[in-house]
Amino acid sequence: MKNEHKIYLLTIARKSIADNLGIKWNGYKKNNELLVIKIPKAEVHEVKGTFVTLTIEGNLRGCIGQIIPDDPIDVTIRDNAISAAIHDPRFPALTVDEFYRTEIEISILSKPIQLKYRGSDDLLGKIEQGKHGVIIRSEGHSATFLPQVWEEIGTKKEFLTHLCMKARLFPDEWRSGKLEVFVYSVEHFDEKELDLDI
Repeated sequence: MKNEHKIYLLTIARKSIADNLGIKWNGYKKNNELLVIKIPKAEVHEVKGTFVTLTIEGNLRGCIGQIIPDDPIDVTIRDNAISAAIHDPRFPALTVDEFYRTEIEISILSKPIQLKYRGSDDLLGKIEQGKHGVIIRSEGHSATFLPQVWEEIGTKKEFLTHLCMKARLFPDEWRSGKLEVFVYSVEHFDEKELDLDI
């Protein structure tokens, strides 16, 4: 995705949060000059899964996404940004003070592919550490970890154990061979790497 498209999507995310907090925010700056954002015609209107992740000083402050959405990327980015800031059940709503300290990361997902596997060893062999996001499902429970989570969790076994716990399953449920498992890749970008000033 082109940088101008990334900036456009990040602008949608931050502006949506600002509007919901009652903050007047006019857009990103570079070298103290307001960036003029052109609205892309095609790429941001594709229907793909997206996540919006908020952090403050490297600590998670909210993360909400849609894996298989009905709406195009720009619409889900808006909705997920608001949800991550206001409705993530793990955190209180973002405050005005936090708005200016929060960094925004956007993840755009490929279409999930179901893994066919036989037993836990086969599953471990088919998941690519550092590359795959993983979705698990079992008896009405489901959870996902974005590929970025590999940076915090060292091994495939730990990754799957924590993912099972996130889905409110037994930690070693992934060893049973009964989970539905899907993998996907992600293109992710944030304000810092694009050198954007709030």
